[in-house]
Amino acid sequence: MDNYCPNYESCRLVQTRVVVSEENVRTTYISSYCRNSETNWTVCKRFITKAKYDLCPDFVLPDSLLSPEEILDRFDGEITNN
Repeated sequence: MDNYCPNYESCRLVQTRVVVSEENVRTTYISSYCRNSETNWTVCKRFITKAKYDLCPDFVLPDSLLSPEEILDRFDGEITNN
């Protein structure tokens, strides 16, 4: 039986096609980061960012190289510029 990330039901990567529109890429992310083991999702930048800031912008992918602080800075910049 699969275990799922605690954010699985609310994660826009899982629940929409907004974050990743290509189905094969989306499926790979879900199988690699969202299921089976806590060790999978605890390295997911979406999980880490959500845990730290209680939000996760759509531009964040599970394997993002940005730190949570850089993600927040970019997110704040997008809000300021819009």
